[in-house]
Amino acid sequence: MNENEINQNQYGVDQIEALDNRSSVRRRPGMYIGSTSSQGIGKLCEEIIDNSIDEFIMGFGDEIDINIYEDATVKIIDRGRGIPVGPHKKWVNEDGTSMDTLTGILTTLHAGGKFSNGGYATASGLHGVGSTCVNFLSDFFEVIVKREGKIYRQQFKIGIPQTKNPEIIGKCDLSDTGTQITYHPDKEIFKITLEPHCKDLQKRLNELASLNMGLKINYKNEISGVDREIYYPDGISGYVKRLIENENLLYDKPIYIKGSHTLPNEKIIIVEIAFIHIDNEQPSEIIKTFANNINTHEGGYHLQGFRNSYKKQLNKYGFDNKLIEEIIELKYLLDGICVVISIKIPDPEFDGQTKNKLGNLEAQTAIEDVMDKAFEQMFKNKEDKIVFETLIMRAMKVKEAEEVARKARALNRKAGKANRMALPGKLADCANKNGYSEIFVVEGDSAGGSAKNGRFREFQAILPLFGKLLNTEKATLDQMIDSEKIKIIIAALQAGVGSTFDINKVRYDKIIIMSDADVDGAHITALILTFFYKYMRPLIEDGRIHLACPPLYKITKGKQDIYIKDDQELREYKKKNGSNFTSVRFKGLGEMHFSQLKETVMNPETRMLKKVTIEDAEKAVQIFNIWMGNQPQLRRDFIEANANQVILD
Repeated sequence: MNENEINQNQYGVDQIEALDNRSSVRRRPGMYIGSTSSQGIGKLCEEIIDNSIDEFIMGFGDEIDINIYEDATVKIIDRGRGIPVGPHKKWVNEDGTSMDTLTGILTTLHAGGKFSNGGYATASGLHGVGSTCVNFLSDFFEVIVKREGKIYRQQFKIGIPQTKNPEIIGKCDLSDTGTQITYHPDKEIFKITLEPHCKDLQKRLNELASLNMGLKINYKNEISGVDREIYYPDGISGYVKRLIENENLLYDKPIYIKGSHTLPNEKIIIVEIAFIHIDNEQPSEIIKTFANNINTHEGGYHLQGFRNSYKKQLNKYGFDNKLIEEIIELKYLLDGICVVISIKIPDPEFDGQTKNKLGNLEAQTAIEDVMDKAFEQMFKNKEDKIVFETLIMRAMKVKEAEEVARKARALNRKAGKANRMALPGKLADCANKNGYSEIFVVEGDSAGGSAKNGRFREFQAILPLFGKLLNTEKATLDQMIDSEKIKIIIAALQAGVGSTFDINKVRYDKIIIMSDADVDGAHITALILTFFYKYMRPLIEDGRIHLACPPLYKITKGKQDIYIKDDQELREYKKKNGSNFTSVRFKGLGEMHFSQLKETVMNPETRMLKKVTIEDAEKAVQIFNIWMGNQPQLRRDFIEANANQVILD
C-alpha cells in the first residue's frame, strides 16, 4: 500500500471536526485578528475601541479612556449607551432558560446591534466578531455596564462565563451610562508578546480622533510611558494639514465639505471631505479614503465619486468664468493635492477580507451628490472662488505644452544617458541572469565588503554606497540626475528614471535597503526612500522595495548567541530572562562578521525584511522634510517631541 492509499484510508468520519465558536477562534486566531504578534495584540484593543467609536457616531459618549497596564491588562471605558442587559428570546442556556443578552453578545460570533435594523446606523465592526474574539482570546475578561440606573458586571475566562448571568453590583444615575471592558490576552495564544505595538496603536488613535470630530481619547500606556489626550477639534480639516505640515501650501486653509445623502430605503450616507494643495514643482498627490473609519487603502466607489465631481466642477467653473477653452485632465487638477475622504455608510461592502476597497456603488452617488451641491455654493463665495481660480491656473501651467515638452526633453536626455551607462564598477552582480534575483543597496564600503562575503552569489547582488545620498526632495531634476551616487543606483537598475522609468526593465525582483540600525542609518534610509518615492514610485507600488532589519545587539548566554533587533526587544528580554548574560551592541554593519550578516540579514530562511508601502514612503518624506527643510520651528518641535526616545551610547 502506497502513501496516498494510507492517507485516503485515514481520511474518514472520525477525521471530521465541527468546532464551536470559541474553539474555532482559539484554534485559528489569525483568521480573525491577523496574527498573534504585537499587531494581533493591537487588533484586540482596536476591536473594543471600534465598538466605543460606533457609540460616538450614534451620538452617545464623546470620551473614551484606554489604559494599558504593566502586566499587559487593557481597560477601555466609554460613555455610550451600555451593552443591553436582560433575557434574550432567541438565545438559550444549556438548562433551557433564556440567556442574558450581554452574555450572548460576548459569546456568539456575528451577534450584536450592527446587523439588519439594529441599534446602529453605521458601524466599522462589520462582521460582529470583535468583542467576542477578544473574550475568547483572553484569560481574563470583565465587562461592567451602566444603563437604566443599574451597574452590571460579568466575568469570563477564555470566553467561558464565570457566572450564568450578569450580576447587579450597584446603582447609578439614569444619565450615567457606558461600557467598561477589562481584559488580559491569553499567553497560551500570544506566545511572542502580550504588548501591542505602541506606535501603531497611537497612529490608529490619532486617525480615529481626526475622523470623528469632537471625540476625545485618553490614552495611557504604563509599558511605553505614554500618557496622552488625543483630541482634534478641527477634524479632517486639521488631518490634511497635519499630513503635509512641513510643506509650502498653495492656499491657506483646507476646503471642507460635509453633507448627507438619503438612499431609496431612507438610510443615510454621511460624507466628509477635506483637501488642500501643496505648492511643489514635483508631481505629487496624497489621497486617503475611509469608510466607517476603516482605511480603504485601495480606494473604491467613494474615491471614484470624488474624482468625478472634482473634475466636473472645476472644469465647469473654468468654462463659466472663461478661464479655460478646453477640458483640463484630472491628473493636472489633482497635482499637489492632499485629500481625506471619509464616509459613514450603512451596510458597507468591502472587497476582500482585508477591507482595502469599498464596493458600494451608492457611495459614488452620495459623494457626487454632496460635492456637486457644495461646489455650487462655494462658487458664490469670494474666498473660495480665489482658491478655485488658483487651482485652475496651476493646472493649466502644469499642462502647458511648451513647459511639459521642455521638462520632458531635459528628463529624457538625462535619463537616456543613465540608461546607456554601463553597470557600476562597485556592483557585485549575481550569477543568475534569468531567474529570481535581488539587490542589496548597502550603506558604506566596509559593510558592502561583509555583505559580499555573506551573500548568496547565485541570486544576490551587492551595491555599496559610501556616505549620504543627495537630498532629492530639495534638489532640482538636473542636480538629482548628475549626482554620482544617484547615477550608480540608476545604472544598476537599468530602467530609467522619472517619466522614463519602466518597471518592466528593472534587473532585480527585490531591492533591499541595508543600513545601520541607528539614527544615521535611518537618515540614509530616508534619503534613499525619498529618491525611490519621487522618481521610481512604481517600485514601491509593486512591493519591490524592502528594508533589511539588522540586529542592534548580540546576546551571549552560555554557548548560545541571540540577536536582538532594538532596545525595546532588549528590555523585554531582560524582563523575561534577567541579566545573566553578556551583550554586544553593533555600532554598524561593518562591525558584523560576514557570517553574522548572512544569518541575520541575508539568508531568506532566517532574515526579517520589511516591505515598504506608499504610506511608509510618505512618512519618510514628511520626517525628512522636517529634518532638512527650511522651517526650523518644525525641526525644533520634532526634536522636543521625540527627545525621550533618544538613547545615548
